[in-house]
Amino acid sequence: SSCPTGFTYNTLTNMCEQTNTCEEGLDIVFILDATASHQDSIDNIKAAIATTIVPAIISNFGANYRLGLVSVKDRRVDGQALFDILEPMTLANQTSFTTQINTIVAEGGTGVEEPTDLAIQAVLNNTQAIDRDGDLLGGNTIGAFRAGASKAIILVTDNLPSGLNDDYDD
Repeated sequence: SSCPTGFTYNTLTNMCEQTNTCEEGLDIVFILDATASHQDSIDNIKAAIATTIVPAIISNFGANYRLGLVSVKDRRVDGQALFDILEPMTLANQTSFTTQINTIVAEGGTGVEEPTDLAIQAVLNNTQAIDRDGDLLGGNTIGAFRAGASKAIILVTDNLPSGLNDDYDD
């Protein structure tokens, strides 16, 4: 089938889809559930990101990428962050990203549900970490996504989102 300029035909969907060449780089944030329930898998997850995914990003984007990292801890104590923004997105930041991902240890968490939804919200709104009352705690923000870059948020978790009330409400 013929498609207009800037579109290609996808034989799986039988539709014309906009071509995205990612020429203006990639901004990608990894949000990792680092609570105790991930104890058995966190090292494998960290290794896969650092040794397979990040090198693939560099291979495809050269130095035109920005990596961000958020660790979800679910600390339900006043004044302590529900998640940590460990690595703000900066250009070609593989070394500092790898250093930060290697600091993550799975521990904590007070309920089945985790505040991954609040971490995503902080990434999308470029805000700081919050405590269980929703109060901003200062520190890093992830950084604003670049207008022309391709954007992705990768969430790795084994539980439902919790919101501030530590309870999934569907």
